[in-house]
Amino acid sequence: LFGDSLGGMAAQRAAIQDSRVAAAVMLHPPACPWHAVEKTISASIVSKPAGLLINQAYGRDMMAAGDIRKYDGHPAHRPKVLYIMGTSDRFDIQETRKVYDHWYNGIPATWNVAPNAAPLENNWFIAVDGAVHPDRADVYTIMDWPGFYPVLDGFINLVLSDR
Repeated sequence: LFGDSLGGMAAQRAAIQDSRVAAAVMLHPPACPWHAVEKTISASIVSKPAGLLINQAYGRDMMAAGDIRKYDGHPAHRPKVLYIMGTSDRFDIQETRKVYDHWYNGIPATWNVAPNAAPLENNWFIAVDGAVHPDRADVYTIMDWPGFYPVLDGFINLVLSDR
């Protein structure tokens, strides 16, 4: 799976729950649905009703269902996961890292090490210094970072070599 922004949040949920998912790449995802709503809707007084409206529209607690910390942090199928996020992203990188650290309970997370440099790991988180969320065309994003495509290629090659 490959998810960008809110799609990254959806990809992380699918990867932790669905045994058919062998690998997932998440680019600058929010930590969870509440994190996304709070950072997207500027006034916190508005974000709470917005989240509740989302739940009401779906007829169930979608905001909680999207938070992978509510699921087993050690899935039997052990997908490979790669997060790439800017340190200046509007979605707080430390909040997203808490979700990342939920993967594979008890196994230390691989932080700022490329997949091809740690091929025996299952999860990697790359923090790109100064990169922001790609809301506008005139900003430095993770895709502008020279290491983006080499890290992504290394991850894909690693996943394909395991098949």
